[in-house]
Amino acid sequence: MVSSLSYLRSRKYAVQREISSCHDRVAELEEKIARLKEAIQKLSTVLSDIDSIKSSINQLTINATNWRGENEKEFDTNYDQYKDSIESYVKDTEDAKDIMNDDIRRYEAKRDALLIRISNLESELSSINVQIRREMREDD
Repeated sequence: MVSSLSYLRSRKYAVQREISSCHDRVAELEEKIARLKEAIQKLSTVLSDIDSIKSSINQLTINATNWRGENEKEFDTNYDQYKDSIESYVKDTEDAKDIMNDDIRRYEAKRDALLIRISNLESELSSINVQIRREMREDD
């Protein structure tokens, strides 16, 4: 019976270590999720700011009297480059947000799986504790 009790105590210690390890991993995942959500919020703010600036620039009206000697073709070329650059930046930023949202979903799924694992381990630990008490009573 001593070897059985020894085994149960060893098993109890291993389960407790596993629970602790799972809690640590859950905390790490929650930290990653929080950082990603904060980054997404900042990107959303940047995109909103860019949209406001883009809107005000797009509403500019330039006519022949506004050029005052400037080359209209040069303006059109620069303006087209600006539009392409902004569109590319917005697309890349939105893609980055999508990737971060995918990462959040993946981390949340891992966290949820770990929480289920913790629950199962806690049930196992309760069972082991019952077995240990039973073994200790039988030794008396």
